[in-house]
Amino acid sequence: MLEFIRKYSGSPLIKFFLGILAFTFVFCFGIMDIIRKYTGKDYLVKIGNVRITPTLFRIEKAKRIHMMRNTQKNIDEKEETTNLLSSIISENVVNLAASDFGFIVSDDSIKTYISGMHMFRDDKGYFRKDLLRSFLQTVGISENMFIELSRKDIKSLLIRFPFVYISTINEQDYYTKAMMEKRNIVIARLRPRSFIIRENPSREQLEEFYAENPDLFSAEERRSFRILELKESSLEKKVNVSEDEKKDYYEMYADKDSKSYEESAQEIEDELRQEKLQKLTDQVIRDLEDTITGGAGIDEVAEKFNLKIITVKNVDMFNKDEKGAEVSPPKYGSDAAAVAFSTDDGTDSAVSESIGDDGKKVFWLVHVDEIIPKHVEEFAKISEKVEEEWTLRKQKEMAKETALAFVEQAKSGVKLSQVVSQKGYATIVTPLFDRDGKIANEKNDFKFPNVISALYGEVFQQLKNDVGYTEIDDSFVVYQVNDIVYPDVIDQDSEDKYLGALIREFADDMYQQLVGYLSKEKYEVKVNYEMLNESQENISLDQLADFF
Repeated sequence: MLEFIRKYSGSPLIKFFLGILAFTFVFCFGIMDIIRKYTGKDYLVKIGNVRITPTLFRIEKAKRIHMMRNTQKNIDEKEETTNLLSSIISENVVNLAASDFGFIVSDDSIKTYISGMHMFRDDKGYFRKDLLRSFLQTVGISENMFIELSRKDIKSLLIRFPFVYISTINEQDYYTKAMMEKRNIVIARLRPRSFIIRENPSREQLEEFYAENPDLFSAEERRSFRILELKESSLEKKVNVSEDEKKDYYEMYADKDSKSYEESAQEIEDELRQEKLQKLTDQVIRDLEDTITGGAGIDEVAEKFNLKIITVKNVDMFNKDEKGAEVSPPKYGSDAAAVAFSTDDGTDSAVSESIGDDGKKVFWLVHVDEIIPKHVEEFAKISEKVEEEWTLRKQKEMAKETALAFVEQAKSGVKLSQVVSQKGYATIVTPLFDRDGKIANEKNDFKFPNVISALYGEVFQQLKNDVGYTEIDDSFVVYQVNDIVYPDVIDQDSEDKYLGALIREFADDMYQQLVGYLSKEKYEVKVNYEMLNESQENISLDQLADFF
């Protein structure tokens, strides 16, 4: 076809055909972009005078997803797209407001802000550049990008700052009293296994139950794998720091007015040693990964790099054997099992990082040797277990019905203790506990602390004498809110503690309201829904409506 066009390019018919083709291309692929540009519609979202183009948005989305994939496996791209758009709007609103308010974030402020982050400081409290570099490498962002993100964070803090000093004196007494409130509950425990089932199931009933509940009779998937372990401590002896290197570092980076070379020498050596160790570790890991990519087996890799192999056989995804005992000796054993259950048979995982028993970094990967798939055992082999599960199901149904009956009777105004005693059950009054589920008297020997752990959040949302029930471990627990106690005297430390929490909540709420107000009134936010649809970004418009 192309040869034919070239041969007869001078023909009026071919010129007409090419003209039609060019017009169609421009109209279909270019005219809409031109119209959008000259009508001011060439944006995906516009905040004030800031335009976010579809290209810029896709780049930011790619960065965000790349960062998240380094820390989590399952990512909902639709949800992240919506979150990103909301984040972009908030960040730009804050930046515009900061500019209007005259906020300027200097390089020194950014340096102080980043160096003050706990994650970049060692055990002695010193800022370590290698920790910052390691973090940036892990999340996959550049230093410049991190600096700009920090600049936005500082602006956000500056805008939030005034709200901390707005008076909350009218709410202080009520809030402190409410936060120091303590409660207890009356409970009755119904154990399903104490209920007697007089019906003897037929074989047909058991087979039907077996068919309807395969999960109850399935043998869980199990895996055997090997862990290849590289301890950072094994590389430390290969790191050397010369006197010349320390002096050069001192001349280039040290504050000579503050400390002499002799005073700084050990600190400089520690930092240089750590930087070299980080570089050496990174290089070894790259070489190790390249060797595996080249087709070497795990035994060959272990021999080449003089690494230890830990063998784990026949465990479930929680790193437990068939008897329920923990298998792997390293601290990261359960993490290794989780990795093994997300790795295909006969393949190697990516390199992971953990902290070993000696408190130092350990790098490891998993090679899966065998997978025993999840399967349902045959009825003939487990008929007794089927009957046991059938009986337990019936017992649970009876226990639940009894619990619901107790709740309904107690709601009518009769005390739960009276309702329960009429049916031959006993009640227990728990000790007082606070909003965090902490028992007021630490010496109390209450036998069922798991009841308070499961119910405290729900209990503090109810009124006195309210009733409810829940299933905890192997029992159904019916409860009624009993006493609500407030402190007679509030000490100064508690008052300061809860006032601080109140101020933080108040400041956060005011900040969110300010950003929302600015988004609607001062810096008009427009979303080009046509462009969104054409960009096929799958953003939930209902969620966007909630944001605005």
